[in-house]
Amino acid sequence: MKDLPIILNSADEVLKKLYKVLGIKYDQDFIKKYNHHDITAALITKRRLRNSIPYDIITKIAIEEKISLNWLLLNQGTVYLNEKTLDNTREEQ
Repeated sequence: MKDLPIILNSADEVLKKLYKVLGIKYDQDFIKKYNHHDITAALITKRRLRNSIPYDIITKIAIEEKISLNWLLLNQGTVYLNEKTLDNTREEQ
């Protein structure tokens, strides 16, 4: 069986996917909701312009919201982590 190619998203695509699943339309709404992660408008704008995915930010938010990084970054699996996945992760720590 052939492995399927991994399709990586651009920084803008990742942020748009994250915003959509979080019910957010604008950068300012995202910044306001997650200001405890020290997110600024300048940071988001720079990352988009450089096409640099803000892994540090999306990882924290994905964990907080139980969003699958495989889905968000690699277009694989389901949007949300299920409890079985979360339990396995906790056991490995």
